[in-house]
Amino acid sequence: NVYPYGIQIAPAPATGVTINAGLGTPSVGLERFPSPVTFLTAPEAATYVACNERLTFGDAIALNVLRTGEAVPAGCAEVKLLPECSAGDGSVHETENIWSELSESAREVSKVPVRLWQSGADDGPTTTTTMPESKLTTPDLNISDLTLSSSPIPEPPLQTFLLGDFTLQSGAILPSAQISYTIHGSPSLPPILYPTWYSGLTSSNTWLLGDSRPLSPQKYCIIIPALFGNSQSTSPSNSDLRPFPAITMYDNVRAQHELLTKGLGITHLRAVLGWSMGAAQTFQWATQYPDFMDLIVPFCGAARCATHNKVFLEGQKSALLAVKGVRSAGAGSDGGERGEWSKEEWETGMRAFGRGYAGWGFSQAFYREKLFESKLGYKDLEDFLVGFWEGWAVSKDPENMLTMLRTWQTADVSQQEPYNGDFEAAMQAIKAKALVLPCKTDLYFPPEDSEIEVSLMRDGIAMLAVFPSIWGHWAGGPGDSKDDGEWLDEQLSGFGL
Repeated sequence: NVYPYGIQIAPAPATGVTINAGLGTPSVGLERFPSPVTFLTAPEAATYVACNERLTFGDAIALNVLRTGEAVPAGCAEVKLLPECSAGDGSVHETENIWSELSESAREVSKVPVRLWQSGADDGPTTTTTMPESKLTTPDLNISDLTLSSSPIPEPPLQTFLLGDFTLQSGAILPSAQISYTIHGSPSLPPILYPTWYSGLTSSNTWLLGDSRPLSPQKYCIIIPALFGNSQSTSPSNSDLRPFPAITMYDNVRAQHELLTKGLGITHLRAVLGWSMGAAQTFQWATQYPDFMDLIVPFCGAARCATHNKVFLEGQKSALLAVKGVRSAGAGSDGGERGEWSKEEWETGMRAFGRGYAGWGFSQAFYREKLFESKLGYKDLEDFLVGFWEGWAVSKDPENMLTMLRTWQTADVSQQEPYNGDFEAAMQAIKAKALVLPCKTDLYFPPEDSEIEVSLMRDGIAMLAVFPSIWGHWAGGPGDSKDDGEWLDEQLSGFGL
């Protein structure tokens, strides 16, 4: 779980630790440290220091153990690792003075395998916990960690349901597949399904949860399943399968259905809801298993990927593939075989990906009024492009992003039995009461598309309400706009949640 301005060191075996800086609002003069550090555990309490190096993509941070009585060297920050963190119990230990000396280079850090210098080492590391260059495990930033947003509730342990050799809609097999998820609230409460979005982690959804909010773990059992390709469920980054097969919305929803029915014993949901690709999964649920839920709330998303949306995604995909010298083969294709990504290709491609995305995630009015300065705390446009968009993009595995992009680009609720391409028939099949919530300034899920979708549903099934926001797609998440979050809460409450 990565909080704003903090890091996590994980995973934590029974004898290891999980730490989180947990700084909350930064001290005066302390820059954001958005990127987490991973792959480190400590067998015993000790004092470590991280020295002020100029860190770039893929570099290692040396954490040195101080001998008894030894002073913290100049230019180093003290990091305290505490033992006694049971595996999977969700507990978090605080650090002190974390990275205060690293603020100058903080925003340059992204993929950072960690070297641990063991206590008693004379010179150099005795153990190294780095990943091969071709398999750099991603820190996977929660994008809201790049702003002043905070997580309203603790993140529960990530759980995994084994799907086995999972047959995809294409007929291909995803071997030893697994779906990861978190659960907020007691299993005895009415269940709600809240799938993740493009690049989002399960923790990325918790901004909408809270004990005094409509999505309250005191009122509902809220299950957050991770998309295939998001790095938590089966993904290119945690699989040796190459080429990684095409995954559809249908595949994701069928896997979630198996999790609910076979893994959790759930046969009916109070609601399915989600933002962006989470909204697409919501529509997919309502057409694939129309009797399984009472309510659906798709916000800032669509039942199929519109042509203009496909064009946007083609631009993103092509910019990323160009680094590999590969052309896109069109919507629904990932461009074919391209080999492993070097460190330079990864960074260059994903920085370009982030800058391309910057013009779509927020509206023209958002930029005109410079909300990236007044609301998100960046000093100017370039600071925003580097600190927010590049910081997010470079933290992601390019193969993961291409896998999820393909899922997004091929989204269409009519591409399944019994609809066979009849979009109106698919929308007519929705039985759950629907609250459809587009944003008036969303550049790739415009309200006009939502109006068409609602018009195709049966009479009395759906209601439409439009976010009155200039935040564009970001009105629906991940919690950076307080006013939009309050508006969304009002809509959910009025809809019976």
